[in-house]
Amino acid sequence: MKKGFTLIEIMVVIVIMGVLAAVGVPKLFGMIAKAKASEVPTAAGTYVHLQEAYQSEKTIIGSWKNIGYNAPGTNGVSKEFQYSGCLEEDTPFTGEKLTVIGWKATNRNNLNLCSGNNGIWAVQVSAVAERNLSYTNLVNSADCGMLTVNWAVSSISDECN
Repeated sequence: MKKGFTLIEIMVVIVIMGVLAAVGVPKLFGMIAKAKASEVPTAAGTYVHLQEAYQSEKTIIGSWKNIGYNAPGTNGVSKEFQYSGCLEEDTPFTGEKLTVIGWKATNRNNLNLCSGNNGIWAVQVSAVAERNLSYTNLVNSADCGMLTVNWAVSSISDECN
């Protein structure tokens, strides 16, 4: 009696491997995109912490330079994202509710369905009272929002406002 696999057994194994690959490869690409996008919440969190510390001391919304924020990468450009700050100088609280985009990130490359240069993440800073800031994490599309948890989908203009 000869030992070995029959042609049918080999074909069954190949079919099973094909099914596993068909299911696993898209999941793998999704996980890779989420891993690349994980840079955004970390960078935004650093911005928020520095802004909170600066605001508690000065009672104004600070520019990146004044709060000591350095965006990831070189000059605010990492492999996957380009970062920008919308405040060129400190913005004092005047007694009226004030809302500004203080931090933005734009993806430079495709991240699954979130196409390059179209995905914008932003941190909206609202001064509701002296020494009381609130922050809202925004993303401009649901496709990009799937990559970051707890970011509200909202329209975000390319310009600072």
